[in-house]
Amino acid sequence: MLPVTKNILQLTPVTYKTNVSSPGIYPLSNSYKVAIVVAGRNSEEYLSEAISSALNQSIPCEVVYADDCSTDMSVYVATKFLSMGLRVLPSSAHLGVCATRNRGAIATRAPFIIFMDSDDRMPIDYVVNMLSDLATDPSTPFIYPNTHAFGGFETLWKNKPWLGYDLWAHNQVSTTSMWSREAFMAAGMWHGSVPTMWDYDLAIRCSRFGTPTAGH
Repeated sequence: MLPVTKNILQLTPVTYKTNVSSPGIYPLSNSYKVAIVVAGRNSEEYLSEAISSALNQSIPCEVVYADDCSTDMSVYVATKFLSMGLRVLPSSAHLGVCATRNRGAIATRAPFIIFMDSDDRMPIDYVVNMLSDLATDPSTPFIYPNTHAFGGFETLWKNKPWLGYDLWAHNQVSTTSMWSREAFMAAGMWHGSVPTMWDYDLAIRCSRFGTPTAGH
């Protein structure tokens, strides 16, 4: 299971602060198991493929595009998918990738969330395979898959089990991991205060609520 690019938890919710604007009122459904949040800025060249791969999963998913004040045609490109069930969250201010992802997450309702950058691609069975991994440990705070980077830089990042001091050797958690909403919210969502390695930072915080699962 390779994304092409780069539950029952006993948790105490935390209070978090965010300067993101309200996602607005949208028709919401509680019938989806997984929400996919595509976050982007000035990505009109790649955005259609990213959104299409999210909407065309082998099981229906709740899909949101959160835009970070694009100055190109990204929002227009996204609106072409409204008839397929996509919800679009434009922004009048440049908030940064972490706040944009959080804004998208707040607008969803599914118990699990997968984040995509606007130049990512998902194989058609990506979500199904994630749910298969979830069945082995429904209490896991997140599932992190193998990841294939392509384009100007090609490599395959193979994940390893979540074990003790190995965690400090390197980051093996990608943005396109599948996060328990409950753990994600309790951990305080994405933090933009650190200059980079946002996925690793989120993973460490979410791991307080259980043992993460290495996906296949």
